[in-house]
Amino acid sequence: MISGRDRATLRIDSSPDSPSGYAGRLKVYSDPLPGAAGEQLETDLEVTHWDGSRLTFIRHDRNPVEQYTGTVTGRTISGTFTSAPAAAPSEWIGSRAQVLSYGFGAPRDPASRAAWQERTRRELALLMMAGSPAPLSHKATVLASNLEPLSPTPYPPERDDNPAAWPQRYRLTELRFDYLLAAPFGVPPVARTSHGYLAEPTVPPPPGRKYPAVLAVNGHGGSAWKVMNGGDRTYWYGDAFARRGFVVLALDISHRPLEDRSAAYMSTPLYTNEPNGDDPAHGNGLHPAIKAAGFDSDWEESGERVWDAMRALDYLLALPNVDPARVLVTGLSMGGEVTTLTSALDTRVTMSIPGAYSPDSSVLRYHGNHPCWQWLHADIGEYIDTSDLFALIAPRPLVVETGKIDTTYSRFRAPFAADKQVLRRARVAYAGETGNLIHYLHYDKHSYHAGDVNPTHESELGLRIPELVEPTARWSQDWQTDPRTHQLRANLFDIVSFFLGPN
Repeated sequence: MISGRDRATLRIDSSPDSPSGYAGRLKVYSDPLPGAAGEQLETDLEVTHWDGSRLTFIRHDRNPVEQYTGTVTGRTISGTFTSAPAAAPSEWIGSRAQVLSYGFGAPRDPASRAAWQERTRRELALLMMAGSPAPLSHKATVLASNLEPLSPTPYPPERDDNPAAWPQRYRLTELRFDYLLAAPFGVPPVARTSHGYLAEPTVPPPPGRKYPAVLAVNGHGGSAWKVMNGGDRTYWYGDAFARRGFVVLALDISHRPLEDRSAAYMSTPLYTNEPNGDDPAHGNGLHPAIKAAGFDSDWEESGERVWDAMRALDYLLALPNVDPARVLVTGLSMGGEVTTLTSALDTRVTMSIPGAYSPDSSVLRYHGNHPCWQWLHADIGEYIDTSDLFALIAPRPLVVETGKIDTTYSRFRAPFAADKQVLRRARVAYAGETGNLIHYLHYDKHSYHAGDVNPTHESELGLRIPELVEPTARWSQDWQTDPRTHQLRANLFDIVSFFLGPN
């Protein structure tokens, strides 16, 4: 907290280019008032001293510049800053955060990166999902088979995957997955159930090859049924991949019942909407927490969703017609969050495409967003941020879709500076493989795009990539608000084929 008015995240990391050996960044994400109206651009800092207990740095985005001094005591830091030698000092104070972070400074060699990833995956599994236990038993039940694809028309104008050129040459199977998990405290095992649709091509793959596969997950208000419904305005992407010859497993992602949304020490639930689930009419009702009777859950809600996704991958990868070397995960909004977390924690995922999900979690907390991403038994911001989840995916191909006019997670508009900030922090993990991280910055709001034939925006063919992704001059912030993009001569499916190989 700076001067009692600005909530901020201060990042310090090693830097071979700095005389002090360290670099810094400061992101003011809100003011003390409700909401995040005080969000500011991220600024690079000149760190003049850091020895683990005493920190000094200069903030050059102020005129005159501000000079900060702070002292660490345990997990807290406090100090003063001034803008002129004769000016009265102001106070700042903070506590240690993002202790598992990959950082943003000097690139690591592949072995060091892999060691951080392996350790961090274990730690997150413990924090989110009780160590990610294997099920004691599992069963996939076919509820209906050989189903015709869901209604393909009319195509919503938002679809830019050229569906008219790709017939629905696939059949659907409706599935229910049942699991038993070991419960703590010697009580009976806990049951877990999920639901989805499997799309399999009716056209054989090329000789000697198997099909590439997609695990597709929905966001708020969605379902596996909507993901496979070609006429859905929001979640049509499962149908899009199925049309192009992928085996697609669309998995329901939903919310806990009201009684599972608070811990014993909380007076009110974390949230009260979605009282019946996200799309109960199509099978996506409430998902009870994994817990022993009479106890709070040892799982975070996001951990349960990721565990369901990982078990769905078990099923998908065991299919004899699926190529395990060509498996991607994709989803929109909350589905983008599940996509990111699943890809971060499960190395079987070959490629990841989160749509409309690249938030700075500190901004997200104060922006009025649905809080189901927050942890009940810990503060996720104490451990990690979205850029670190992207770093856990490296060097595997990652396409992050965001929209220039999407203000879902931030008040910034064109080109939604917070997304560019998060992606800049993540790129250090892709050093040496920078082409494997693509920021698809499309024209739209909170939506999924493919960059093929676009009925409403004919000029938006191919993926659009930001022109500026980092400062062009020392202390410059212009790159964050530069709206320019350049066009790739490739749509989303071309990019997937480039990384995974053609069908």
